[in-house]
Amino acid sequence: MALLIVTLGMILFVGVHVIPMVPEWRTALEVTLPLARNGILAGLVLAFARALGEFGATITFAGSLQGVTRTLPLEIYLQRETDADAAVALSLLLIVVAAVLVIASASRRLAGPL
Repeated sequence: MALLIVTLGMILFVGVHVIPMVPEWRTALEVTLPLARNGILAGLVLAFARALGEFGATITFAGSLQGVTRTLPLEIYLQRETDADAAVALSLLLIVVAAVLVIASASRRLAGPL
């Protein structure tokens, strides 16, 4: 069944690109994303589980020595106890850095080989 859906999706994707009036973002939004929904959700769940596991392993085995083994997630965890605003600011910083890295990686991949 999955092969049929992917094959049907590819046929739809090619068919939409034949029509010159349909913008690429609309094709991605209406054809590609619905077909990739299950994979995207699975990736999000796995990434969240991995992040929780890494945090637990770091705090358990490496400890939290300032300037030696303290990572940004550990710093957010410790700041949450004393200064909630600083913890939120560090969290936003971490999200922005991750978003910039993802966007830079995607743009390099879309640009293709040099």
